[in-house]
Amino acid sequence: MPTYSLERIVCYILPTKGHVTLGFYRGADLSDPHGLLVGEGKKLRHVKISKVKDTRNRALKRLVREAFKLNPR
Repeated sequence: MPTYSLERIVCYILPTKGHVTLGFYRGADLSDPHGLLVGEGKKLRHVKISKVKDTRNRALKRLVREAFKLNPR
């Protein structure tokens, strides 16, 4: 499972049969006005991506940018 990090792990990509999961290690700390994030863990949240066009979603791009900002260098 690929992970992306600066000083610590920021997010991961987990392919499954029906979708790709983009998970955020500090997902509970992200603002999510569009309700993309799912999960009820202490910190982890994820987005399920079913179609390639879903990766072009501006709200998803904002989540990725914010996740990296939460991870100081």
